[in-house]
Amino acid sequence: MDEAAVRRALGELEEVEDLGGGGQGHVWRVRQHGQDTVLKVIPGAEDAERVRREAESLRTINSPRVMAYHDTTVIEDGGQRWPAIRGEYVPGGTVADGLQRNERPTVEQALKCVRGVLEGVSAIHSHGLVHRDIKPQNVALRK
Repeated sequence: MDEAAVRRALGELEEVEDLGGGGQGHVWRVRQHGQDTVLKVIPGAEDAERVRREAESLRTINSPRVMAYHDTTVIEDGGQRWPAIRGEYVPGGTVADGLQRNERPTVEQALKCVRGVLEGVSAIHSHGLVHRDIKPQNVALRK
């Protein structure tokens, strides 16, 4: 999966930035019509309908501690089709980004972050959903 595949799938984009990925997918920041969003491509997920249903469930969560989800699409690359979810871009990077730069939070900052994660997980659970991939790479820091 490369930038060209993202551009082909979404049409005219002003910017595309590879934010990295892991076992649950690959994430890109895309700027289209002056707005930044993220696109999470889920390789190996042949069930685009399952991904669509999951995104629809996530759209019902209204919490400042959970990124907003917008819609789904399918990315075609090299003869393969992968579902993708578009959502809110949260500037500020992730906890993992800060740790990689050797930025260590104060105790107060760490407690605030953990409290935010717990509030987000609580919001997700209140909708009958379970977050299965909580890790520093998935904890965005709002500025």
